[in-house]
Amino acid sequence: MKKNIIAMLALVAAMSAGAETKDVTSLIKNADFTQELEGWVLEKAEPQLEFTTDENGTVAVSSKGAFTLSQDVAGLENGLYLLQVNGYFSLSFGLWPYLFCPEVTANAISVPLMHCLEDQLPCEDAVDKKNCYITPSQKNTDYFFNFSYYVPSSDLGAAYAFNGDRYTNSIIAEVTDGTMHVEIRNPQCTDYFDWTAFGKVRLYRLGDVEEIGKELDGVLGELLLKGKDLAYRSKTQPGENAYTSFSNKVRNELKNLIPEMEKAETNTEKLEAVRTLSAMLHKVMENQLAYRTLYKEAERYLGEIQKVLSDEEYFEQLDYFISLYNQLYNAYINGTLDVENNTQMKKIKSSWAYKHVYDTNGIHSVEGQPSSSALYDLSGRKLQQKPTKGIYIKGQKKVLSK
Repeated sequence: MKKNIIAMLALVAAMSAGAETKDVTSLIKNADFTQELEGWVLEKAEPQLEFTTDENGTVAVSSKGAFTLSQDVAGLENGLYLLQVNGYFSLSFGLWPYLFCPEVTANAISVPLMHCLEDQLPCEDAVDKKNCYITPSQKNTDYFFNFSYYVPSSDLGAAYAFNGDRYTNSIIAEVTDGTMHVEIRNPQCTDYFDWTAFGKVRLYRLGDVEEIGKELDGVLGELLLKGKDLAYRSKTQPGENAYTSFSNKVRNELKNLIPEMEKAETNTEKLEAVRTLSAMLHKVMENQLAYRTLYKEAERYLGEIQKVLSDEEYFEQLDYFISLYNQLYNAYINGTLDVENNTQMKKIKSSWAYKHVYDTNGIHSVEGQPSSSALYDLSGRKLQQKPTKGIYIKGQKKVLSK
């Protein structure tokens, strides 16, 4: 609940500090999604988004795939705005994620959506069908987590959570041309159990940087908490076996940035800190996605190549390929994987094993047998001539040259 409380206190502080905070949510078309996608542009959705309404009329939009949903909000006065979106994501429930994919963006300033465990509801605060869904006789009710908290386990549970203003994600952005581009997106799902839910969108005009109250403290505090969690979370904590980290280079960049952002004192400095941290967290997300994508690609190659080469008894070439995969996996776990110029993947794609299983179009082929006269070393590399001494492979047999 802590991050959600910070967000709510920020808005209350702004209103009580004399700032000219104005609710302009009415300028957002279909801000509650009661008319499904009317007013919104859906650029990508695999599979399609689903809509669930609770007994209070609160809607939860959910997806188990990648999507991009956006709207250009017009008719705004220039100045600073607070955008709030109820939403969260879940990765293989119960495992704290290292991967933060879904995000909310307002005029290029973004914030990662909360994970489902970041605003779990204490039992003493639970009110069934108001801020949670715990009706004993119904299916898909909220998870009873650690015997102390409730966490949504279904679209309906998400709707009730949003009705109770849980999972409120906040970002401050500036309007300079009368419009704000609002975007809710998940660029990639990495597992079958990935799940994103979001709902109510709210927009408040805060005024100019000199006029706004303490809401910057709340938004900056949220970003700092997220940054610290990503930068300092140990691999011995929950989640290490499900979702690994990102590169040490990017992690150290984030670690070095956080103390500087904590020094911000004036509103101008805090606003710049929000922008800088937002860009850094987005960079972390992109690096995590690249990490995960590269590893999953190598894992897929391993599964397909292992089957083909085992069936054809090319065990030496398979051993060499597995060694390359293990090198890549270890770099992935240790945070040393180079996603832009990866040596292991280059060797994988140039190996005999890879070329034997895939043609130039990446289509699996099991018919192409190597020439019976072709020579290979024990690592599967093709030899131009017979070695003067040592063991080499001809066809499917080992040959000792003395």
